[in-house]
Amino acid sequence: MNRKRSAKATIATAVLAILLLASNLTALAADPTWVAKAPMGTARDFFQSEVIGGKIYVIGGYNGSYLSSIEVYNPSDNTWTTLAPMATARGQFQTVVLGGKIYAIGGYSGSSVLSSVEAYDPSTNTWTILASMATPRQQHQAEIVNGKIYVTGGLSGSTVTTALASTEVYDPSTNSWTTLSSMSTPRCGFQAEIINGKIYAVGGSNSSGGLASAEVFDPDTNTWTSLASMSTSRGLFKILVINGKLYSIGGSNSTVLSLNSAEVYDPSTNTWSTLTPMITARRSLEAVVISGKIYILGGMTGATTSSSTILSSAEVYNPSTNTWSKIGSLLTARRYMQAEVIGGTIYVIGGSTSSSSAGIVTSAMEAYTAAIMPSFPTLTATPGDAQVILNWTSVPDAASYNVYRSTTPGGPYTQVAADVTGTTYTDTGLTNGTAYYYVVTAVDSSGAESGYSNEASATPAGVSNALLRITMTTGEQKEYSLSADQISDFIAWYNGNAADSPSYVFNKTYNLGSLASRRDYIAFSKIAFFEVMAYQNEPAPATPSAGTKTALLKVTMSTGDIMEYEMTSDQLASFSDWYDSDVTSTPTYSISKDYNLGPFISRTDYLVHDKIVDFEVFEY
Repeated sequence: MNRKRSAKATIATAVLAILLLASNLTALAADPTWVAKAPMGTARDFFQSEVIGGKIYVIGGYNGSYLSSIEVYNPSDNTWTTLAPMATARGQFQTVVLGGKIYAIGGYSGSSVLSSVEAYDPSTNTWTILASMATPRQQHQAEIVNGKIYVTGGLSGSTVTTALASTEVYDPSTNSWTTLSSMSTPRCGFQAEIINGKIYAVGGSNSSGGLASAEVFDPDTNTWTSLASMSTSRGLFKILVINGKLYSIGGSNSTVLSLNSAEVYDPSTNTWSTLTPMITARRSLEAVVISGKIYILGGMTGATTSSSTILSSAEVYNPSTNTWSKIGSLLTARRYMQAEVIGGTIYVIGGSTSSSSAGIVTSAMEAYTAAIMPSFPTLTATPGDAQVILNWTSVPDAASYNVYRSTTPGGPYTQVAADVTGTTYTDTGLTNGTAYYYVVTAVDSSGAESGYSNEASATPAGVSNALLRITMTTGEQKEYSLSADQISDFIAWYNGNAADSPSYVFNKTYNLGSLASRRDYIAFSKIAFFEVMAYQNEPAPATPSAGTKTALLKVTMSTGDIMEYEMTSDQLASFSDWYDSDVTSTPTYSISKDYNLGPFISRTDYLVHDKIVDFEVFEY
């Protein structure tokens, strides 16, 4: 029987529906959920993934046999595309991105441990076979420092008795590997991260069992240094870097099969501090950092192998409050997967969905998307001495900003600062002469993070203590702001008669435009004379010997410039003796000027012997 509804009832129902919808939208904004995305073409675990140009590349892995295949995911249209395969199938390997290319390093082929290396170029969809490592290895780690790939540890066979301590470095410019100092402890299944250009190796295992130890490698000195140990040994765990500290989370050891513990290492004090434990103990987990918070995803839990289960749960850690919170569970419980972050969205890809050793491998992919701020900052970078000063535009409704850095243009970026409340940040402890690339994101009060700002780059350099003004035989003048050491290097080069290097190179870091670098090459034989003007922050030079200035020295240079100096009789005699002597060891004569100093604390002319045409002395 049909019933007619009153207008009031219809309106009330509509209002209720709108209120419920608004409530649901608010809940969704505050508590995002996981959304299924297009699956990969090939199911896989024990693979690697990288992000280049906002796309996710998945490489190799295992799904009953070891894989050479590679495919790329485009978030803009939710599609996967199969790409050219590697030359060698591999799992348990490492990848890094350098110069816009993906390097696949070592691993296991199903029949042997690999030393082979190959690089994928997305622009040409081709793989290039590169020089092999000195040592075959799997379950190792690879990191990039100053444009070179450092590989350490792993297994040379299939058991922990073959754990490696060796380290080697690959130089792309020469396509060659160099063996370096070894770790103090052989280790496989460990974790590694970079802080301030040094490589930290933590945990893992070897023939002695699980490891709690940590050590750090300094590429500048080719040395490993043992550090304070974690509170417990860990394998199948994760470490992440936030604000220059290492966070070590979960995993497994010989006593506890699944750990919920977490701890943080502070390099400045060489100490580990225990943190609030995770809500759920887990091993074989994945972890990413967004907005200065750590997101823990999936894995496996259980006190025994037989009782272990695969996890779909996820949780987030806030370092500022030392607290864990649950977030929405994954659609697919999994371990041995990969996770990547693009613009504040977490993508979880592939992995194993079974707790058995045989495993069931999935191709499924899902994404967790927090609300993204619509605006992002505009960034500038200014170089300093071992530092870069960043400034950016303010974003409406932003509660804070996050700063990310890379040593390669376009990333991948590592977060170096979180919860910055102003619109400026100084990144310190950098290497002078190395180019650094930055992006900044805005974060609102709910924790939603914007997309990346524009990329800004800068190359730190030593403090400019003086202005060097060089007059060439053509009459052209060249000026360079230099440190005291750089001034000394130039004078030493010139006074050395430039026997081994007839030109001196000045790197210019200003007015680069679209160029990567600018260099001036100054020819020794074309320098007429030069002047050094020290800034006020440079210590004043030694005061010349006192005496009454009794004459004017007028020097005519080959350029036509006439240089005039008031001098004492002793100073005139010194100049005359220099000019009449064999000046092979000192082809320049320096004359300090105490007038027209302006912003400088001193001015010194360096007159070149063979560019002097004549000189005249006028006695008062």
